[in-house]
Amino acid sequence: MNLVFQNADADQRQKRLVDQVSRNLIDKVRSIDAKRSLVTSEKARMEAQSNPAMIYFNQILQSCEIDLPIFQMVHDDELVIENYLLRPGHCEAILKGLQSCQAQAKQFFNQVIFNGNQLKDKDFSKIVEGLNCLTYLKKLQYQNNDFGERSFQSLIPILQRS
Repeated sequence: MNLVFQNADADQRQKRLVDQVSRNLIDKVRSIDAKRSLVTSEKARMEAQSNPAMIYFNQILQSCEIDLPIFQMVHDDELVIENYLLRPGHCEAILKGLQSCQAQAKQFFNQVIFNGNQLKDKDFSKIVEGLNCLTYLKKLQYQNNDFGERSFQSLIPILQRS
């Protein structure tokens, strides 16, 4: 009798877990649909041309990459991107978003951390190209990713500013 009760309890936990995962998935799909409709409407498209997060999202749509909440990861003037797999399409989208940050009158962040993103040298050099636009950048932390000649060459203008 006790064994049956434990199985019923395990079934309840499993059902709750499936319900929670389903709700999270539905919320994510709704969020993507809302962003997609925002990007495709004419008025929103005009407003989105100056919003780094929307520029990033629009580029992600064009490159058919998974939408990661990159520009929503800013807290206390720090953009932290940890343990997200960043593919070449993400790096191009980040570049476009960073370039639009410089055109803004306000500063979105002044510190950037990339950790464990499986970035390749070529891809990080693209991101650094965008970081070069940010004259207010104070700190760049780059860990557990590839770093090579391209990245180094891209960093020279930032290092010369310091």
